[in-house]
Amino acid sequence: GYLYHEQGEEEKAIGLWKQALEISPEFIRLRDYIDFISDKEEIVEVDARELIAKAPLAEEFPDASAAILLNETRRIIHLDGTSSTTYHKIVKLFNRRGIEKYGEVFITYNAWGERITIKKARLFLNHWHIRLD
Repeated sequence: GYLYHEQGEEEKAIGLWKQALEISPEFIRLRDYIDFISDKEEIVEVDARELIAKAPLAEEFPDASAAILLNETRRIIHLDGTSSTTYHKIVKLFNRRGIEKYGEVFITYNAWGERITIKKARLFLNHWHIRLD
């Protein structure tokens, strides 16, 4: 599968990898990799810029520190009993208090039996400057 992948023949590569999973379904990292390269989105892509542009202004809610514009969680349980969880969150910060409350993201997990892969994280600063972390 990896040779086909390197040659840009994704469908053939994924087909072979899926055959490998039928033989060894416990190969979880391979399934994760297939999901990663197959452009399969678990949650519909949201236009963050549009959502932020339509969001309320800090002046409209003077006592608020932030506005949560999107907070979605999707958990998929696979036939072999393993699962994956996707979080999609957009928060508009109004002030220093909002930065302190939402400036860092914490994801709880069991380090003995779970793995975390962050596929995308973006920070939109004033004037639509994007910082990728």
